[in-house]
Amino acid sequence: MHAERLGMPDDGNNAKNSILSEFRRRKVVQFAAGYAVIAWLLLQVADLVLPAYNAPDWTLQAIITILIVAFPPSLLLAWLYNITPEGVELTRGNRLAGKLPAKFRGRPVRIALALVTTALTGVAVWLVWDTYLEEQRAWLQFVDVDRTPVVAVAPVRNLTGDPTLDWLGDGVSNLVRDRLAQSRHLIVVSRPRWQAIVRDATADDHLARAKAAKIDFVISGEILSAPDGLILTTRITNALSGADIKSEADEELSPQDVLRSVYGISIMTKQALKVPYEEQVDSFAADFAVGNFAAYRAYVSGLKFFLNFDYEEAKQSMRAALELAPDFHVARYRMAMIYWVTGERDRAAEAMQQIPAEAPLNERERGYVEAANAFIRDNDPALAIERYTSLLDRFPYEVEARQYLAEAYFHDYQEDLALQELRILGEQEPENQFVWGSMGAYLTILGRHDEAMAPLQRYLEIAPDEPNAHNLMGDLHREMGQLDEATHHFEQALALEPDFTLAQLGLAEVHSVLGNNAESKKRLQDVIEAASTEVEDRITAAFDLAWILRAERRFAESSGVIVSIADELQAEEIRESMALALQAENAVALGEAQTGLQLIAEAIEKSVRAPTRYLFVRCRIEVERGDYKSAVATINEIRLHALPPDDPDRTEDKAALYFEGLVELRRGRPEEAVRVITRAIMTEGYRYSIYELDLARALRAAGRIDEARAHAAQARTSRDSGNIRLDLEYDRSMAHLLDIDLALTAGDTGVANQLIREYEHRWGGAGLDALRAGPGHPSATYVD
Repeated sequence: MHAERLGMPDDGNNAKNSILSEFRRRKVVQFAAGYAVIAWLLLQVADLVLPAYNAPDWTLQAIITILIVAFPPSLLLAWLYNITPEGVELTRGNRLAGKLPAKFRGRPVRIALALVTTALTGVAVWLVWDTYLEEQRAWLQFVDVDRTPVVAVAPVRNLTGDPTLDWLGDGVSNLVRDRLAQSRHLIVVSRPRWQAIVRDATADDHLARAKAAKIDFVISGEILSAPDGLILTTRITNALSGADIKSEADEELSPQDVLRSVYGISIMTKQALKVPYEEQVDSFAADFAVGNFAAYRAYVSGLKFFLNFDYEEAKQSMRAALELAPDFHVARYRMAMIYWVTGERDRAAEAMQQIPAEAPLNERERGYVEAANAFIRDNDPALAIERYTSLLDRFPYEVEARQYLAEAYFHDYQEDLALQELRILGEQEPENQFVWGSMGAYLTILGRHDEAMAPLQRYLEIAPDEPNAHNLMGDLHREMGQLDEATHHFEQALALEPDFTLAQLGLAEVHSVLGNNAESKKRLQDVIEAASTEVEDRITAAFDLAWILRAERRFAESSGVIVSIADELQAEEIRESMALALQAENAVALGEAQTGLQLIAEAIEKSVRAPTRYLFVRCRIEVERGDYKSAVATINEIRLHALPPDDPDRTEDKAALYFEGLVELRRGRPEEAVRVITRAIMTEGYRYSIYELDLARALRAAGRIDEARAHAAQARTSRDSGNIRLDLEYDRSMAHLLDIDLALTAGDTGVANQLIREYEHRWGGAGLDALRAGPGHPSATYVD
């Protein structure tokens, strides 16, 4: 019976009728071996060729699935048919062949049978792929030790209809995100990245966006209302397949109970994603949030304001949290970071000092606090680098830690390492706007403008409605000298957020460069007076305004602006010496040389870095007074702060040479002054003044008027590539006056009149009276 069903010949010989003999006779074994060899070769070729064509990851797996599923029906066909030189025919000696009528043994039947078998194989492949293998493939890639799952925590949606509970969804999400981030076996998507991914998307599109962003799982949920209290539903969804792998619902909850549920959600997530059970999460944060419900609510609001760059509101929320719960140490840490970002260094350090060493923090939180203590409280970037690196060794996917590590590297003048950390973040969080913004800002500061363009364009792509993206692009174009493009981006930022201070500052500087000082001063004054202006920005605006006023010869007003922010300067510390130096120069210009020397002495004493800038001001005062002996001593002191000889930055040598030349000029040796000042200009390094101005003066004293005019014009228009330097506006205005005087001396009244018009438009005319006392007498040649 079985033999007939299998089509085996019935010749009475048991050995010949054995299954093994039939396999050999029908060449099934040879076919199977050939199939395996061909399949192996096909897979080798596919493995080499598919990546070259950027084939999807599933292509090779699909080929493997087809080869596996097609193998059994291919064996059946090999049992029934032989391939001969005459074509495909039923196996000889097959009883089935003998019993079938002739019309069922022809070519059409064989073709039909092959088509049916192929169709059935295709259906089998589809069913296996769509049901079993697809799910297995999706799951196995997540549990593979070389493939750490990427998890996003979406804000829990408030569907109760009560807007006062909107914050609760964010609160739950923050707690869950922080808890899961403590695992080395998960990559947790940061909140900024998730916001960028789902920007402008409906809730139904979130999974599709997550899948496109290569996120593996999304944790989401809703808060619902019911007669007996709130209902919290949570689910873990496989973003690839769209299937929920775990879901739960808790009922009859109070708002405090909703927060308390976070512990269970975290455990459920780690169990579902096969995170090792020994890696449990702490319950302290949720317990604290439940016990300090109002404080935690204020804290969540503060975080939201902080991420939206609304630092003043963020401060107020964090203050409220700390007033309600003084031992809310994580809120105090956040407050310190807000102070740091806004330039309030003393307040930031003070906030960190108030966190006790024995504060009950989890390992991750303690790592952040210890690193921030080094960075903010102790002003030790090297130690901060060590601690952030240690934190990342324990929690390798911490986005915030890597961001701060990059900042610490940048403050420690290890710019390439800072950029390297940001590039790592760019791979880890390609939709995180903060990463691209920081990278673009660093490259702009370093003068690497071509490199800065790409990350800033990426920032604009991710967040086209983000004012800071336009502001940073405006900064880049301004540094590149592309003032029209800079103006456009600054105005775009202000259109999106009229009170955006950084854009106001940028636009004010552009107006100053374009010669529209009235508009520039108005914008700067508005920034200084605005109650919402952060301390760091108020100080920046005050310096810019003071420098412009000084260039207009309004020396008392210039110092008055600086005096008006004395408290802010003292709190910041960093620019206090610079403020004293500016006041010193204004005092000398007003005839108060002794006051100027006292102020500059105080500036040198308070300097937090090498005091070269302030020694420069002192030396200039000494030269102006004719105290050449003191000037020479200061020149030698400046050289003491020079970098090692093998360092290409020769800033101190450059300054020292400049003053040596200036002393030669004042002693009546103009040709020697020309030689030495020319050497200073040719020396590499930062400049604290426009040295071409005094080169022009030396050339004039040497009687080389045409050369002097060329250098005066150069000094008048001098701007370093990529750096506006409003602190040099006074030198530019002085060069403008010298250019006028030299034109009059040369009898070139037409050029002199044009220069006078430009001067009056830009600087208001102050300083022209001094020229009118000379033989040129500009007023006599001025033509309206």
